[in-house]
Amino acid sequence: MGAIDYGNQIRTVYYYAPADAEVINRIGQNVRKPGIYEGGYLTIVSDVAVTLSALECEITDGTYQERIKTQTSVSVTVGAATPYVILRWVWTGAVSNYMDVMAVAAGSLQSTDLIVGFCNYSGATLTAITYTTRSNPEVFDKFLKVEPTQTPSMYVRVRAGRIVTTAQKYVVDDQTILLTAPVANSRIDLVYVSTVGVVTVLQGVAAASPVAPAYAGKLVLAEITMTSTTTTITTSMIDDARSRVATSQSVTFLGLLDTPSSYSGQALKLARVNAGETAIEFVAPVTPIALGSWLSRVQDTVYLAATDGFVTGYVNTVVEGSYIKGYTDSSNPPTTLRQWWAGGWYNSQGSVSFPVKSGHYWKVSTNKSNAVVFWIPLS
Repeated sequence: MGAIDYGNQIRTVYYYAPADAEVINRIGQNVRKPGIYEGGYLTIVSDVAVTLSALECEITDGTYQERIKTQTSVSVTVGAATPYVILRWVWTGAVSNYMDVMAVAAGSLQSTDLIVGFCNYSGATLTAITYTTRSNPEVFDKFLKVEPTQTPSMYVRVRAGRIVTTAQKYVVDDQTILLTAPVANSRIDLVYVSTVGVVTVLQGVAAASPVAPAYAGKLVLAEITMTSTTTTITTSMIDDARSRVATSQSVTFLGLLDTPSSYSGQALKLARVNAGETAIEFVAPVTPIALGSWLSRVQDTVYLAATDGFVTGYVNTVVEGSYIKGYTDSSNPPTTLRQWWAGGWYNSQGSVSFPVKSGHYWKVSTNKSNAVVFWIPLS
C-alpha cells in the first residue's frame, strides 16, 4: 500500500530538503515556550540607567522563534515614562537579525515582547526593580490545562497530568467534564482535582456580580464564568488557576515564624512550604483561643450556645435524694444527659461541669431551687 496524504498534511521539512534557519525557526514556534530561562536581571546604576545581566531566552515574533543567549551585560536607558525593560525580536532573514533590548511604556508593550522587569519610580527617583510581570516560560502549559472542546459545547477538556499527595501519586487522564449555566445572573464555577485524583466541578453562587467559591485547600485548575445565556464554553470564560501540582495535603509546617512575647491581642504567624517547592507560603494569622467572661444562668432553662464553651452548676442540699444534672445536644430541649450528681445529707454540696458545642442546646436541671449556674464561652 502506498503513502496516503491522510488529512491533508502539511509537512514542515521535506525529505532531503535543506533545513535552513527559516525552517528550523518555524519548527520551534509554540513548541519551546517563550520566556527568560536563565539570567537576565537588572541592577540600578542611576535614576536613568540599569544594567541587564547576560541571559538565555526563547523569543518569538508570532511566526518565527529563536533561542538567544547573550554573553555580556548591557546598559539600558530607563525613565519614569518608560519603566518596562523588555526584549523584542522580529525575523528579518538577515545575518544581523539580533534581539533588541529597550525600555518602553506600558502602552508600547507588544504581545510578543519578553518583559525583563519593572523600574519603580518615586517621582524622578528610581527606587527599586520588581519582577512581578517578568516573562517566565510556561513549561507545563498543557499540564492539567482546562480548555474548550474542539466542537464548542458545555463541556470543557481537562488535559492529562498527575498530582501528588502525602498518600500517593494519582494520574489524571485526558477527559471532558460537563458544566451547566446558571438559571439567572452569572456564576463562577471551580474545576479542581480532588485528593484522590478525580476532576470535579464546584458550582459557585449565581449573582449579578458573582465571586468564585473559596478554594479551601482544593487543587483548583480553573475558574469558569458563565451567564444564564451561556450555551458553549469559550476560552474567554476560562481563567487558568493552576499554581502547583501538589495538593494541600502535601504540606510540611515549618513552625512559628515569630513568637509574640505576650499573646494578648496578638496573632501567631505560621510558615509552611509545599512538597517539591522552595517558596515559603505565609498562612493566615492564628488567633489564640481564650475563655470569655463568666455569665450567670438560670436552672431548668434551655440555652443555645453561640460558641463553644463550658457550663458549671452546683446546689447546696440538706435533703437526701437531691440531684443536679447537665444536658446538652442539638435538640431543643436537649435530652442527652452528660453529667449528674445525686445524694444529699446535711450541709452538703453537689456540682456538675460539662463542655457544650457551638450551636447546641444545654440546660442544668435540679430538684432544688437554689442552684447556681454559670456559662463561660470560648472566644
